[in-house]
Amino acid sequence: MGKRLDLQCLRGIAILEVLLFHFWPKEFLNGYIGVDLFFVLSGYLISMILHRSSLPLLEVFNSFYYSRIKRIFPAYLLFILLTLISLFFIFPVTNIDINMDSAYPALFFYTNFLTVDGESRYEAMLAVADNLFTHTWSLAVEIQFYFLVPLIYLSSRFLGIPKSALLISVLSVASLLFHLLADDNTSFNYVLARLWQFLAGYMVYLKSHVERTKPVDKQTEMKEVSLEGLPPKKPAEESSASSTNTQILQEGALRLIMIVLLVLGFTFRYEYNKDLLRGITTILASIFIYLGGKVKKPILNLESLSYLGDISYILYLIHYPVHVYLSLNGYKSNQAKCMAVALSILLAVLVHELFEKFYLKLKKKPILALVSLLYAGSILIVVFRSQIEVAVFGPKLDFREVLLNPDAY
Repeated sequence: MGKRLDLQCLRGIAILEVLLFHFWPKEFLNGYIGVDLFFVLSGYLISMILHRSSLPLLEVFNSFYYSRIKRIFPAYLLFILLTLISLFFIFPVTNIDINMDSAYPALFFYTNFLTVDGESRYEAMLAVADNLFTHTWSLAVEIQFYFLVPLIYLSSRFLGIPKSALLISVLSVASLLFHLLADDNTSFNYVLARLWQFLAGYMVYLKSHVERTKPVDKQTEMKEVSLEGLPPKKPAEESSASSTNTQILQEGALRLIMIVLLVLGFTFRYEYNKDLLRGITTILASIFIYLGGKVKKPILNLESLSYLGDISYILYLIHYPVHVYLSLNGYKSNQAKCMAVALSILLAVLVHELFEKFYLKLKKKPILALVSLLYAGSILIVVFRSQIEVAVFGPKLDFREVLLNPDAY
């Protein structure tokens, strides 16, 4: 099954919203819903990977986790490694400690736990813009979802899809209530408070899968056969007209949903209620994904937007360090921000074409070796950061010694 063009375009829209939100936070106040779109799309993708497999149970999980490691880890770990190296050559020395301390949570996908307390709330971290790994919270949430999803999949394997759908619905409601009742930081960062968004996408594929694999009702088919053994006299035009009308309605609904999503995400200098906006976005995105699989021609089919969706993962990783560099150096003009966005896209294209496409073609052993090598490189930099600092910048000055014995310096 190839990629759906409309979903790649939706990814493109999602990453555009995130870029605008990070670079122009006072103008595009609702751009954070790009991440909400990613969560719904991720839930749909995970459901598709699991439910279209006919392998034995253990092989399904083995294949699933390997596919996620192959897709996510090499680019992510390369991003962390290059970011750590850049700290010694591009960013101010004062940024080294905070980012070295944040590297471990980023490497092991628990950055979202760091942004729960009041002092480190996500909005404040965005405003300060000195931590190069702030945005990795969403990757942490997604990886944590991967550890929960086997339980959901097992329910469909052993209980059947109808009972499993009921269980997923109950979990979704519980997660949504937790999201609404918890404090802002908890509802924003914890995977259990975001589970309902992943499960919305998960359920969409499950419903589509059931509809595609539903067997023909032979009894109903027999009733439609006349006594002479011939099909009932029903004009072909009637069936064709009904199908055409359905297509028109579905395409109209998709266009309307797309317009609403664009308005919500790109509204200028007006902030909607966050809980309401997340709810509407999640519902509309789920309907869009579902109906988009039914129409003959995708509503969203712009190649440029689809390509932006192709590079969206790399672009998400790269853009934030560029934003931090801009902020730390006092470049606040719109011209500078536009250039930074363009640079982020250019770098994402290069990494996508030269690295991501390359490693996605690799077999299992080279992938695992690459992941291990990148992990080792990043961990070594964090462990030996003091020695690297001395090698790059020289020994740190003890200012008390300088004041007491200035002639020695």
